[in-house]
Amino acid sequence: MPKKEGALPDHKILEMMGAEFIKGADAKNINPASLDLTVSGEIYRLEYGLFQPKPGEDITDCLNRAGFAPHSFEYPLERGVTYLARLNESLALPDGVYGYCNPKSSTGRNDVHVRVLVDGVPRYDAATPAGCYGVMWAAICPKSFPVKLASGEALSQIRFFTANTRFDELDLQVHLRRDKLLWHNDEPLFYDDLQISDGDGSIILTLAIDEKIIGYECRGSNRVMDFSKRGHYRSGDF
Repeated sequence: MPKKEGALPDHKILEMMGAEFIKGADAKNINPASLDLTVSGEIYRLEYGLFQPKPGEDITDCLNRAGFAPHSFEYPLERGVTYLARLNESLALPDGVYGYCNPKSSTGRNDVHVRVLVDGVPRYDAATPAGCYGVMWAAICPKSFPVKLASGEALSQIRFFTANTRFDELDLQVHLRRDKLLWHNDEPLFYDDLQISDGDGSIILTLAIDEKIIGYECRGSNRVMDFSKRGHYRSGDF
């Protein structure tokens, strides 16, 4: 039977939780191929901004050089200030498994910059190399207005992998032709229709800017946005 490689699905994530390769996670936060990461009640305000740990260095050992001060979720996170919150989830991954994180879409829509740090990993949003272990933290910086968060809020998510199974250029040509992955005006697009390419098996997306309104800009506001009530706001409120 061939070895299964690639991104791990939800039932494998649940199995890793049961084996305590992932600790502190709740099954309700499992998605089809990712796990939502939630903030704990431990949070610090960083006077000197964000940092990266050295290889093998715990995040708590870095706090002094970041000028930290304890914060409480009873108070909003100020605009333009970086905070570091310990995540409820921690890792002790088995050999051959590694992970990458990305912010949830709600953070981008609300202009809140979020990066994940893992003990001993000198990169943002990475749980590498395979077999990575350590406590995870979220660096949080509201960019346009203060935000009110609560313990348990999911700001980022992690995907787990056993191998790099991304397309190469030949894969891309085959699947665009065979599976019709891309469409425009009800017509399929093929490899030769791609006007921009990095030659690495990826599809580059570009903005459609020929509409009257192409997006919204937050000009800055001191109004506090409560993440637990974000569905009750309108863009004009900020």
